Amino acid sequence: FTNLGIYAIPISSASILLVWSAVFIPTYPCKVLKLKWNTFYGAIYKMLISSVILFAVASLLRILFPIHSWFTLIGFCAVAGVMGLMINLFLVLNKQDRQQFLHTVRKKLKR
Repeated sequence: FTNLGIYAIPISSASILLVWSAVFIPTYPCKVLKLKWNTFYGAIYKMLISSVILFAVASLLRILFPIHSWFTLIGFCAVAGVMGLMINLFLVLNKQDRQQFLHTVRKKLKR
């Protein structure tokens, strides 16, 4: 029926899962907890923006530093991980959560 062939199966499954995750999963807990229906969408949008930015940064890093061996792959993952942590630290966490995270890291490093 389409030109997608076998790819139609995972695409349709992913589409249904995306709609389910975007509509029902955030709204049902709001109903159960008696919160406003869009309470969790702010956090979801922050994570989506963070994911897009991290994808763009990792893609740029991959162009600048091609991966040719296990060593470069591990180095790339370490750099991308640190950059992802920094992006999420400032984009996703609020000031209080950021201070608590940094306090916990400092406490762990002092041991």
